[in-house]
Amino acid sequence: MGFWDKVGSSIKEVSKNISEDIKKRQEIKQIKKQILDRFEVNELKKICKDYGIGEPLPHTENPLNGEKYKRVVTREHFIDRIINHLTLDQIKNFCEKNRIKIYDILKDEKITSSKTIVSEKNQDEEAKVTTIEVKRQSEFDSILEEIKDNFEPEDVRDENDFEKQLTQFLKIKYPDKIRRQVDTPKGKIDLVIDNKYAIELKIAEDKGKLRNLLGQIHNYKKVFNNVAVILLDIGKMSRSEIKEYVNDYENFEVKTLVLDGILKKRGKGKKQINIKF
Repeated sequence: MGFWDKVGSSIKEVSKNISEDIKKRQEIKQIKKQILDRFEVNELKKICKDYGIGEPLPHTENPLNGEKYKRVVTREHFIDRIINHLTLDQIKNFCEKNRIKIYDILKDEKITSSKTIVSEKNQDEEAKVTTIEVKRQSEFDSILEEIKDNFEPEDVRDENDFEKQLTQFLKIKYPDKIRRQVDTPKGKIDLVIDNKYAIELKIAEDKGKLRNLLGQIHNYKKVFNNVAVILLDIGKMSRSEIKEYVNDYENFEVKTLVLDGILKKRGKGKKQINIKF
């Protein structure tokens, strides 16, 4: 066989492999779709939460100008998100744990476990990435739970005070992993833990400040996968007003805590908080 014949044969073999890979992906996607069609909406929400992939956003974005358009989130949006973010094995495991019957779908499945993904290497890489992300989500949730349950802010003069108090609290558990006022290409973030978790603090004083925070967290999500907002409710806004913005932040897949606090007037009862780094 001549050189060009070998080249032609190699190209044909590569093309054949690509076609087979595409076919396998389509088969896997179809099986995922069949299974997810049996889920109730609350089960679709639960699997998104359990695996930390977040729910579909209530808007679409024009890729040319970044303009956002509201949409009604349907079960199909949930299904598409799950198909694109979770492996078939993860969906199967969820069904087994939650007693969702899919035996009749799987009994005719001709794809062996070794062929669930295009190759064993791709399967391992996908599972590894997903496991890391779920682990990070779980770790971040634990950090925020610790703040919610045990952090009691003293009276603050401003957000700088608020930030120092929370830093002091977190340094007890994460002494070498806390950074304040971290510069990123998208602006300064108040706190970063272990170079993975970003926290932005705000005193809930007025709607304008909380509205502007939407733009900030949208940018921060381009830098960090795990972003949280902690609001200090000082009684200047109603809880229903604050809740509206909390919902907006969480639609960006940003975890949000609301803590009660008191804003003290400057010049009275000053208390210096010093933190050594």
